[in-house]
Amino acid sequence: MGLDLVLEGPGSMLAKLAQLEDEGLEIGEPRPAGSGADVLDSPLGVDEIRETLEMVAVFISTAGGMAALAKQLKAMFKSSGDSSNKEDETETLVVRNSLTNAELLRLRSAENLDALFRLYSADG
Repeated sequence: MGLDLVLEGPGSMLAKLAQLEDEGLEIGEPRPAGSGADVLDSPLGVDEIRETLEMVAVFISTAGGMAALAKQLKAMFKSSGDSSNKEDETETLVVRNSLTNAELLRLRSAENLDALFRLYSADG
């Protein structure tokens, strides 16, 4: 048994996560989160859309995999200035259930990584 999630957020953050390797962690390649029609209807440019609409599949099968993911996320939030401003969505990762696509939580800083640990603990 494990925790199967989708992380949605800035492409730059997800590209770093996709490079993470650990025995208890599987991370897919980042891909666009929305459909092509969403891009056509947006007043933003293609580069801005790409930066905000990326997602990656994550499967956590061991506590070691969870720890590796948390360590990488903590380092990324620390290097981005730990954006704990609730209005700032540029450095936010949305954690979704991979089956239902329901939003489980939003990670905005290293301080709220404990919520991700609670998701893993509740699953297993």
